[in-house]
Amino acid sequence: MSNRVFCIGNGRSRRGFNLKSIKGRGVIIGCNNLYKDFAPDILVATNHPIMHEIYRSGYCYTANCYFRDWVTVPVQKFDNMIQGMFPEHRNIKTIRRDGLLIENQRQGSKEFVIHGYKDKQTNQTEVSLSWCTEDKVKNLSDIYREHEQVDWGTGTTSGYVACEHYKATEVFLIGHDLRSTKPTINNIYKGTKHYVAVENGPTPHTNWVNQWLSLMKRYPKTTFYKVHRDLNLKDNVNMHTPEWEGQQNLFYVDYSSIDNLEQI
Repeated sequence: MSNRVFCIGNGRSRRGFNLKSIKGRGVIIGCNNLYKDFAPDILVATNHPIMHEIYRSGYCYTANCYFRDWVTVPVQKFDNMIQGMFPEHRNIKTIRRDGLLIENQRQGSKEFVIHGYKDKQTNQTEVSLSWCTEDKVKNLSDIYREHEQVDWGTGTTSGYVACEHYKATEVFLIGHDLRSTKPTINNIYKGTKHYVAVENGPTPHTNWVNQWLSLMKRYPKTTFYKVHRDLNLKDNVNMHTPEWEGQQNLFYVDYSSIDNLEQI
């Protein structure tokens, strides 16, 4: 029996694809905001504010999640750490009053995870803190094998989770568009909170291309399927990726091929 994994990206090409149709046909690994529209078996996030937003939603209490740099800190360090980040404020109460600390309810938690970052749309510095209780979050740092993977994108990281942690023999890339057919960013969730503005240009694809290629070479016994809406289309999204030419464990298929997969 194959260990089949579907890695779901958030490129526009997956619009209209019925994700429910692949339930039971393999493990489904989603990225970032997918959980708002569909519940995958595993959710991967590497963007700090999105990770905390997922945690605050309560999703992590019932679903397996993989987060980057998700390291808990004991509650005893809370006051000193927060006041050190906002030295111009007299106390924690004023920091919270001014909306500088984004957090969930503590609910008796004895540890927390904290990250600071620049908002992608406002460029304002924000700090998110998640009070942690019993959850199903795994720290990606615990499964990385190479230092370079610390900086990988969420999509390629989901592929790494599939190959390394779930020992996938088949990986289907759905919605991992790499490029854009328009002069703007190719992402279903563009313009929403913690994503770039809708008018932003396409994300440079070179890192994604190289990271997926690295996975294909690292796991030669795993077969990768790049899923296109239509194999007859030759636009920037549905084209063959030139940098992957000659990779023997890579195949291109269309959505109709997914319909013919057996249950496992």
